[in-house]
Order: sequence, then C-alpha cells, then structure tokens
Amino acid sequence: MATFEDKLSGSLARLDRVTRTGRTVFAARELGRVHRDRLIGAGYLQRIIGGWMLRVPPGSDASDGTAWWAAYWSFCAAYCESRFDEVWHLSAEQSVLLHAEDTLVPATLVVCARKGQNNHLELLHGTALYDLREAHSPAAEDLVVRDGLRLLTLDAALVRVPEAFYVAHPLEAQLALRSIPDASGLLRRLLRTGQPVVAGRLAGAMRHIGRVDLCEEIIATMRAAGHSPVERNPFASPRLPTVHRRGAASIAGRLAGLVALGRASLANLSLPSPGRVADPNDFLERVAKSHAEDAFHGLWLDGQVVTRDAIRLADSDHDGRVVPVAEATDLREAPAELQA
Repeated sequence: MATFEDKLSGSLARLDRVTRTGRTVFAARELGRVHRDRLIGAGYLQRIIGGWMLRVPPGSDASDGTAWWAAYWSFCAAYCESRFDEVWHLSAEQSVLLHAEDTLVPATLVVCARKGQNNHLELLHGTALYDLREAHSPAAEDLVVRDGLRLLTLDAALVRVPEAFYVAHPLEAQLALRSIPDASGLLRRLLRTGQPVVAGRLAGAMRHIGRVDLCEEIIATMRAAGHSPVERNPFASPRLPTVHRRGAASIAGRLAGLVALGRASLANLSLPSPGRVADPNDFLERVAKSHAEDAFHGLWLDGQVVTRDAIRLADSDHDGRVVPVAEATDLREAPAELQA
C-alpha cells in the first residue's frame, strides 16, 4: 500500500509538470482535484480564488506574501485572458504607471472589458481586481501587449488619465511625458475625440516639464481645428530635474528619478552613527543565521522553486560558501519534497 510520502511525491511530480515553464500560477483544472487537495494540505499550493492556484514555498507562513507579490502580474494576465478572451485592457492610470516602469502591486487593479460586470473580486493579501464594464473597446492602435498584460499605449493612456493622476503620481507622469518623442500621437487622439479640456491639461503639463515646443504645438493645432483649449498645469509639485536622456529606457529614468527624490529628502536628514560593533562574533553569527532566509527569498523571486531546508543543505555542503543550489551534492540526494 502506498504511503503518504509516496502519494505526495507523485503529486509533486504532477505539479512539476504543470509548472515546468517556471510559472507559479495556473488554472485549477490543470491539476487533478486529489493532487490539489493533497498539495494544499502539505503546504505546496494555495488557492487564489475559485479555479486558480498559486505554488508557494512549503512551510511558508500564511501571512508571507512573497510568492503572491512575485506572481501577481502573471496571475492578472492569465486570469483576464481566460475570462475576457482578448477584449480587455488595464485602466489608463495603471497603463501609464507600467509604461513608467512602476510595477508596484496596486490595492485594487481596474480592468476594463466588454464582458466586465462592475464586480470587486477579493484576491490574496488585501489585493483586489475590479472588472469595469465598457461599452466600446479602444481601437487596435491604442492597445499594446506587454508581458501578457493588455495596456493602453502611452499616448492613448495620457489622453484618458484624469487631472488627479498628476497629483498622485508626479514622478511617473513626468517620466511618461518626457518619453513621448512628439505630439503627433496625442494630437491624433485629441482631434478624433474633440477634447479641448484634456488638450489644455496636456499642454500645461508639457510646459511644466520644460517641453515648451510640444505645449505650443498642442494649443496651436487644437485652435486651428476650431477648439478653444485653455492651458492648465495639472501638477501640484515642482518640476523634477531632468535625470535622463530623452529616448533612454523608461526603467533608467525611473531609477534616476527615485534617486533624485531620495537625495532631496535625505539632504537635511541627520542620522545617528550606529557606532562600532560591540561583539564581532555575535554580529557575524547573526549574519550567518540570516543567510538562509535572504537566499531563499532571492531565489524564489528569481523563479527558483526551493525550500529553506534545501538552502541550508546547499550552504552546509560548501562550508558556508555561496553556490548555486543546483550544484549542492546534498540537495540532489535530498528527498523529493526538498527538491520541489
């Protein structure tokens, strides 16, 4: 008669086949119910919502959201594609944030879809997804797919975001405006929908960040088309310094912007010196003890499915030297549940 360990080993083998591409989120139908229940009970799986599963590190605390934060965007892409087919996209605000390389997990992600039901769906660790019903889908030229997520293009998103967005996200808004090569994409959409108020807001935003040529081009073109835009600066904070070349990667601009903001906030901050270490041996011992946790979280965020015990085995096999887990002799000889 098969033991529980044998059954668990078989379930882990099935799980490995389902997640062999490195994904940690999958539809429940991809794994049999018996295997799902066994792996949930053993701490290898967690239910996100009905029909969707998350692979988690065995033995991890239920309050530990590391696996969820790492898999969040993958889940959103897979879930929305499954539920709404290809007729969905993220909100204009979220689209601009992602174009500006702000991948911070929002408390509530707004998804616009023809099949949306204006429903608030609770997810793990205090996050949620709201499916907003929209009567008409954006034109194909206004959409772009990025890492499985359907976003509005930057021009289309900037035309749609409200004035409050510039106040709430000044860094991301300025990075987005600076990354636009010219005003043609904005003007094409402004003229198509006839939005003089939005045109005045974008013109004021362009002047605020120092792109006076685009500001004047937007105003002149809208007036030539018979509209009466009034230039209005939507930003409530001073202009950030130009921290990257126009046309450079968005992530470079975001990192430079965060550094500039951090430097400004720390300029007048005086922190007390930690002083000398009173007991060097005690300090080194605490550093050694934290290595397993640090290595575990780093590998998991990199997509490596490992356990804390496997990290300790790999570390002890090499006298404390940091080596790839896959090279540790003890790890290869460990039970199947430690290799998962």
